[in-house]
Amino acid sequence: MSPQRLQKFGRFAYNILMANNRRRGGFGMAPVNLTGPGTIFTLGFVVLAIGMGVLLSRGVTPKSMLSDPGETGELEVIEEPGGPGKKGLGLRTIKFKECASTVTINFMLDKSTSMNELTPSGISKFARLQEAVKELVGDAKDESIVGIQSFTTGNITNDVPIAFYRDIKSTLNAKIDAIRTLSSTPTYEALNFSYGVMSETLRSSWYPKDRKMNFVFISDGAPCPGIGCRRIAGADQDPRLYTPNPADQIKALGVNVYSLGIFSPTDRVLVVEMENLLKSIASKPENYFAASSGDDVKRLLGQISQKICASQVTPTSTP
Repeated sequence: MSPQRLQKFGRFAYNILMANNRRRGGFGMAPVNLTGPGTIFTLGFVVLAIGMGVLLSRGVTPKSMLSDPGETGELEVIEEPGGPGKKGLGLRTIKFKECASTVTINFMLDKSTSMNELTPSGISKFARLQEAVKELVGDAKDESIVGIQSFTTGNITNDVPIAFYRDIKSTLNAKIDAIRTLSSTPTYEALNFSYGVMSETLRSSWYPKDRKMNFVFISDGAPCPGIGCRRIAGADQDPRLYTPNPADQIKALGVNVYSLGIFSPTDRVLVVEMENLLKSIASKPENYFAASSGDDVKRLLGQISQKICASQVTPTSTP
């Protein structure tokens, strides 16, 4: 119920009390029986209704929190007043575009042939992935730091070396469009490659030491050789079988890792195994996302970008 309705109910109850007393002679004509059960109940209702209306209309100071961004593309930070004499709530709306100036994000994209599978909309999974990455990176600012690698068997490439967006923005979309699909899914080698790229970047003199690196690993297939193709000879590509595990090495660099699986009805047999693997790659289970089709990738990358943005937000008090 809205504060306005609660306040109306309060006034309504108060008027009833006045009318009852007028029928008994009025406040100015006879004493009011404040101990009577009917009067006590009515007074209690008046106090409760008016009190709730006032509290809800003026706001109750909550703990600092981030609201669920849902599908709005925005993050709302609700902040405590922060001191005596300050009324109401401080409210700021933070969009990914606004926090992008300090974002550092690196991608590893699966470009195996299974990414050619068509989505329900008739577009390939990889084409959808390219669209989503370009749209996300399009929100970057000159001081953003962006990098993109892609992987398939025998072809793991550093397509967009990690750099300030201002230095790569003129060629970035063309480089994403130039990535082509082929072969299978060497997950271990892909993670090992990205570990080398990010390790070198974090040690470089140009890299701002106060920046948090975010890594997004995206794949639609189980490791091959390994879970995805057990009969194919070669080194097993499940990174969990290795010491050190490159996923753990990436996390040890202080990198915040996200994983995104792109599934389809034909993947049902391997979904559980793939989910367990991708969750192990992510920094924490809630950093794992699953797309039921390639058509869902853009929305989920948007959610990942919001989480990255939220992790950079430190709510501060406002007057």
